Amino acid sequence: MSLMRKLLILCAAAIGGTLLTACGPTLLDLEPQEPSDLTVAQLVVKMNQATDPKGNYRKAKTYLMKQDLSSVKPGKKEYYATEILFKAPDKMRTTTYRDGKAIASVIFNGDQGWNVNLLRSKSEKIKPGLPLSLVRIFTQMATPGVNISKIFKQITIDISYKDGTKTYRLICDPGIDGIAPYIIYVDGKTFLTRKLETIMYAVDGREYLYSAHTTSYVWIDDIRIAGTSVVYSLDQTDISTLKEFRLNPDIPDSEFLPPVPFNHTPPEK
Repeated sequence: MSLMRKLLILCAAAIGGTLLTACGPTLLDLEPQEPSDLTVAQLVVKMNQATDPKGNYRKAKTYLMKQDLSSVKPGKKEYYATEILFKAPDKMRTTTYRDGKAIASVIFNGDQGWNVNLLRSKSEKIKPGLPLSLVRIFTQMATPGVNISKIFKQITIDISYKDGTKTYRLICDPGIDGIAPYIIYVDGKTFLTRKLETIMYAVDGREYLYSAHTTSYVWIDDIRIAGTSVVYSLDQTDISTLKEFRLNPDIPDSEFLPPVPFNHTPPEK
């Protein structure tokens, strides 16, 4: 499972081998819709009220989230588990498990990040520029209390009334060459996020639509959080199911650094 696919699945649940990066918006439906009756700021207030009425999530300094993931391709089905650790203001670690064994982590720590192969006890620093910008955006999107206007350079809002259902559409452009807009669809009645879409490309150059749908929500500690999300991309479907979510656990800073190799010798003082 790719870094991008794991991270996007986690973002959908909170609001991811070869690195797949976002690209141009060719495949996105960006046709103008009806003018919105709310501003972006007004919609965000209503979304916060729907998911976090007491502000417990927005005030959180840390959180832990565990999910089960099933990945389905034609003739093939794989099972994973993930654990995400967050610590304010900008630390996040995503660990992937297979058959109960940790196999890989993605770490973001302020202004740097690492891909960690836990089976080989090796880590690779994420390159500055586009790769690091992608991980930074995903971390910000999963950060409690973050203002999306500070994540994206430009956000436009409009409404559709397809099949009699009112849906707000936020077109969020990070303003970074090579990264497509993130399109967030919000239910006009419940103010819950229903879908997130963007465009990615594979190593062979193919562009494809990445569409993450939140199909159910659950209440935990007075927070309404995604219980199940389904992601469609190319010929693959990933189903994410929430297993555990805890606010404000004690998480040491060391969790957000790559592991020291077993043969590492610390420098003399």
